[in-house]
Amino acid sequence: MLIALAGPVHALADHALFCMHATQLLLLGLVAPPLLLLGSPPVLFAAIARRPGLARAAKFAGHPVVGGGLFLANLAAWHLVPLFDLMMRNPGVHLGAQVLFVVTALMAWWPVCCPLAEAGRIREPAQMVYLFLLGAPMQVLAAVISMSQTVLYPWYGDAGRAWGFTPLADQQLGGLLLWVPGGLGFWVAITVVWLVWARRAGQRGLSRPGDGPGDEPPLTLPTISN
Repeated sequence: MLIALAGPVHALADHALFCMHATQLLLLGLVAPPLLLLGSPPVLFAAIARRPGLARAAKFAGHPVVGGGLFLANLAAWHLVPLFDLMMRNPGVHLGAQVLFVVTALMAWWPVCCPLAEAGRIREPAQMVYLFLLGAPMQVLAAVISMSQTVLYPWYGDAGRAWGFTPLADQQLGGLLLWVPGGLGFWVAITVVWLVWARRAGQRGLSRPGDGPGDEPPLTLPTISN
């Protein structure tokens, strides 16, 4: 998040290069949110799961349709030309858009990275389907941007050039970054989920050979000390 919101990436994304804006989106949407959730202490999720109100709120906000839908709707809305231009010309709106993007990204990654089903985690097969469906609309947006033969965003068309890029070449590179590394990021996540699923299936087969292949061991919540 520091790389995305401070230093040269932030400065170039705000004033010169659309491709740096695309880099920001990848860091804030596909890298930081899952790492934040995976790096959170298990006791945090246990505390949520033990409180019915919080558990219901987490399941609702992190539901694939709600979290994933809001993430994609937010991403698409801010890339409509009028809203994008408003965001780039108004620092307050820009900050609000970045905060909203991170929040909706956390919601979108919640059903995959949350460790407890009681707090909103879905099963691994559903996770893989969900990640595929989450990435597909982003690829469509990236394709539209990268294949456009006109400069879509006046802010970057009027901005000072950096690294010798023309506005159109900069826009096409940004679209390709969202298209190729962005799409690859979802496939990496799907692969990791599949490996975790296969490992758990193997452990269940070794430890409980008499059980059915679809059974899962009961989840144990960590004890919270007062």
